[in-house]
Amino acid sequence: MRRCCCIDYLVPYPVPAGVVANAWQLLALFVGTIIAIIGKAIPIGAVTVITIAMVAVTSVTHPDDPGAALDDMLSGFSNQLIWLIGFSIMISLSLNKTGLGARIGYYFILLFGKKTLGIAYALTLAEIDSGTNYPQQYCAWQRHHPPDHEINR
Repeated sequence: MRRCCCIDYLVPYPVPAGVVANAWQLLALFVGTIIAIIGKAIPIGAVTVITIAMVAVTSVTHPDDPGAALDDMLSGFSNQLIWLIGFSIMISLSLNKTGLGARIGYYFILLFGKKTLGIAYALTLAEIDSGTNYPQQYCAWQRHHPPDHEINR
């Protein structure tokens, strides 16, 4: 049996029968990435960049064509969903750091907070406001408030 030559320390077992060595190496990269993220060895962005670079350097996806491996590495950056997720994370981190979400909630409480029912309305309006304006929170908001065309099915 052939052994993984690259990243052998992550998955040091022989390649199982019926599994291509490159797939086994890609599994080793994936497992190493998950372990690094869970163990918080370095920030998640650095882990991601290192893993993407390792996929390109080791030519795991296309062992005979380094150019195609580089194209595989860069292809994820052309996906709009990846950019949406990245920007929504940046927006949510900035909202937490600046306290803008809390200030919006406090503003609605200031407007409607004369009675207990008003506070409930204020928090609901603050959640609707932030849920429809900020991408990451909008996804959570959509789970509880599906569009009309999904309700009528």
